[in-house]
Amino acid sequence: SIMYINPRVSEITSYLPKEVLGLPWDEFLLGKLKVKAVEKNTHALITGIQNAFSSGGLWKGDLLYTNKQGQQFWGYSIFSTIYGKEGQPLCYLWMIEDITDRKKVEEQLQQSEAKYSKLFAEMTQGVVYQNQDGEIVSFNPAALEILGLSENEILGRTSYDPRWKATHEDGTDFPGSEHPAMVALQSGKDVRNVVMGVFNPKDNQQHWIYVSSLPQFRAGEDRPYQVITTFTDVTALFKAQKSLNALEKQLLAVLDTFEYPLLIVNEEGRIQVCNQKAC
Repeated sequence: SIMYINPRVSEITSYLPKEVLGLPWDEFLLGKLKVKAVEKNTHALITGIQNAFSSGGLWKGDLLYTNKQGQQFWGYSIFSTIYGKEGQPLCYLWMIEDITDRKKVEEQLQQSEAKYSKLFAEMTQGVVYQNQDGEIVSFNPAALEILGLSENEILGRTSYDPRWKATHEDGTDFPGSEHPAMVALQSGKDVRNVVMGVFNPKDNQQHWIYVSSLPQFRAGEDRPYQVITTFTDVTALFKAQKSLNALEKQLLAVLDTFEYPLLIVNEEGRIQVCNQKAC
């Protein structure tokens, strides 16, 4: 039976010592505090604690209690046996630490992580995480779709991998050391809105992407421990622009066949196009 409770136990359970002293410990645990173990049923919980008492071991874990006012609180609980000088058991010890606030924070973090994971999985913009060695360690489904890679193909790949076949907008090579992620890791600064061409093995074509890389720091450290890179596929936009440029050249060629000057102006009166006679 219970021989002593300290003021802190009375405070968090709302039970006075006179209401508890003399009760069997399991009656107080189950009958008054209505304890619940999230991962065990009540029988398994009591058996585990009794085994710890009888074997001289230790039982510890988070338990959900209900105080005298009917309010639930989380308690980090420890059950153990106290022994005398000659090794004989003297009494059992039961300690409770109120961790309700910690549990609330953990729940909020879990909810935030769930929302983040959902956004990460469903967003159309590609996202990859690279460690300080430049290796890709995490990615979302959109990244795989845009880059035309499988999970096994992208995991661990670095910016220096020649299979990217990266190019600048003018068609020149885009070395791995100049990729936005590598520049962000080396400089510790954001690199935003860089145009890059990368080879997509899924459709065997070059794709154009807008890339931004943001270095991430641990508290107290000057060197980034990872970099987050986001990118958007703008291949269709580039193709449309290319077609528009070709159409403009055709239009100019037709206008140059005219024997008289011709100007095309916008609403503000500024010249947009002119043939050779006018220029």
